[in-house]
Amino acid sequence: MNISVIGAGICGLTVAYRLVQAGHQVTVWEKEAEPGGLARGVDLGGYRLDRYYRHIFRTDEPVLTLIRELGLSEELLWLPSKIGFFCDGHIHPFGTPMDLLRFSPLSPMDRVRFGLGVFYLTKSTDWRKLESYSAKEWIVRWMGKTTYDVVWAPLLRLKFGDSAEEVSAAWIWGRIHPRARSRSKGMKTEELGYMKGSFALLMDVLAERLRKLGVDVRLGEEVTELKPMEHRWSIETRNTAVVSDLVVCAVPNAVFLGMARELPKEYKSRLEQIDYQAVTCLALEMAKGLSDIYWLNVVEPGIRFAGLIEHTNLVSPAFYGGHHVVYLFQYLSKNHPDLVLDDSGTFQAYEPSLRKMFSDFSPKDVLSMQLSKDLYATPVYARHYSDRMPEVTTPWPGVFLANTSQIYPEDRNMSNGVVLADRVVRHLEDSIRKGGES
Repeated sequence: MNISVIGAGICGLTVAYRLVQAGHQVTVWEKEAEPGGLARGVDLGGYRLDRYYRHIFRTDEPVLTLIRELGLSEELLWLPSKIGFFCDGHIHPFGTPMDLLRFSPLSPMDRVRFGLGVFYLTKSTDWRKLESYSAKEWIVRWMGKTTYDVVWAPLLRLKFGDSAEEVSAAWIWGRIHPRARSRSKGMKTEELGYMKGSFALLMDVLAERLRKLGVDVRLGEEVTELKPMEHRWSIETRNTAVVSDLVVCAVPNAVFLGMARELPKEYKSRLEQIDYQAVTCLALEMAKGLSDIYWLNVVEPGIRFAGLIEHTNLVSPAFYGGHHVVYLFQYLSKNHPDLVLDDSGTFQAYEPSLRKMFSDFSPKDVLSMQLSKDLYATPVYARHYSDRMPEVTTPWPGVFLANTSQIYPEDRNMSNGVVLADRVVRHLEDSIRKGGES
């Protein structure tokens, strides 16, 4: 079969890899000049980094399997991490049960209720019974209103904006339950995986492996239209037009609808009803660090960004010439005015917050910066989202859809991108078999 894969993120590349392994002729189309999607790399101060902060867990077996297949296991580091909350003008460590017991923004009773709620979510295997509750309803009921107001409400607002109170409690399960086993027995702190040279190395090696296997990887070539053509599919770019037997669209819903303009109106309407939040992520190369926390959730009113990832509190500054790397991120609605800001404008907007959080912060410590943006960072997973979640099959037989709107209730990460790719390939192979039987 002649199969086209549109989109060279982790999901699209994995789909192409599995298909060529199965003996199909595959072409990959990607509008960017390099592979990886949200996992593309960026150069900061002469060093290769992830465009957006990134790590993996020990339980992320699907992506770990892919890493082993590509011979990259020796490039993967397992490193201890620290999590914290910035609240009431202070950094509160939040990575261990003892940290929770010392978390002064909550009363002792609320700390206990918080811990019991998290324990329940780590042990529960039935996320569907949580779908009828919003995250707010479930947290207020089981963890308490103060816990919701102090911890969860700010996090949900920063992630989902005006839709925060509609987010499904199953999404909270998807954030907590899969990570329950990521801390090995007897381990005091959680270890996270990071790849030397960034996870862009994984994307680059996977794309190169595809080329060696005969896949036509067309980077910098945007698909402008996809349309039916006599039981096959016409793929058009600004430079060429080709025909494929089958097509996998590993792109966000809006991008898919923009190229597949002849889809049935009812189906298009269903996809359009799934809202997305955009993201901005400012990477800073700094002469010195800010704290000893890797992942700092910001729940303090008045702070401009949602979180601060001090990358070199996970990976040693020695990998970056002794310099420190900090990511500042925020999720925004797609019409938010901050999305038009450039690197310097974003830094100027964030600078007062950095000064408020860190008394010794100085702009002179910032050596370079790089801003990244994406309009389709995360779908808004409202209550009963599974009823609206798109299938990987579409009304067009032979055209398949694969993106983050289909991984619910799991969290958006590389490993779940691999899982989605495998699901798409199974559906595609079933389609081929049924076509051969008819």
